[in-house]
Amino acid sequence: MAPITHAKDIYAHLLEQINRAGEIVFKIKKPFQTKKNKEVCWWDGSCNAAVSNRKSALQRYKSDPSLENYIAYKRICAETKKHLKSKARASWRNFCEQLNRETPVNKIWQKIRSIKSGHTPTQPIPENILIDLLHKLTPDSVEPCSEVQDSRELPVHMLSTPFTLLELNRVLKINTNTSPGIDNVLYPMIKYLPSNAKSLLLVMFNKIYIDGDEVQELKTGVIVKTGVIVPINKKTKNVGDSSDLRPISLLSCIMKTLERLIKARLEWWIESFCHV
Repeated sequence: MAPITHAKDIYAHLLEQINRAGEIVFKIKKPFQTKKNKEVCWWDGSCNAAVSNRKSALQRYKSDPSLENYIAYKRICAETKKHLKSKARASWRNFCEQLNRETPVNKIWQKIRSIKSGHTPTQPIPENILIDLLHKLTPDSVEPCSEVQDSRELPVHMLSTPFTLLELNRVLKINTNTSPGIDNVLYPMIKYLPSNAKSLLLVMFNKIYIDGDEVQELKTGVIVKTGVIVPINKKTKNVGDSSDLRPISLLSCIMKTLERLIKARLEWWIESFCHV
């Protein structure tokens, strides 16, 4: 195999090998598969508070497994169960009271299916609301980014030296597992790469960090374009406005690792030489 010299080729090679290993180890799931949580019409803020209180009681018992905390946890479990049953019973009674000969049959069957399966399909977000959300995230009034001047003519500085394997391992050690970008690479996949793969990853990072041309080249490639924005509903049943949505951005964990390398080095420089 010929040596890989360009950062984008190194990235493509690493991504291919990581995905190939992932297909062997992990079970392939359908993308964006929705978890079937119970979504019922009677669920409200008091139900969320009761479940949250139950979880807090369980955490207290796990932290301090005393008899007192165990009794408190069992009591809160019973109260939560009673409250949820009461809400469900009241909702069913209210639904039955509204039934008459003019009630649509499909509405009745929808209610029966939701009770039977415990799941009601999530309604799609209207397109006009999604467009409004995108306009708020990227308004037309935002000025284009100014071009960064090439600093390669400046004297060599400590901050411009290549990253080391020690720096990479230190950053990977503190990374928490988060959702991946469109490349499907998780932080643990990067953390537990074999030594030769980590060395290749470090070569790519240094080419991007030191060589300005490589960074510009990657801006038209797959790495920088892996950002995905997922609109999450803010615990409301129906989305009536873009303010009901919380945009979550999913970025490449590989590129976020490079950003954290740069951040760690800047923090070290400021703390060591700027007397902050």
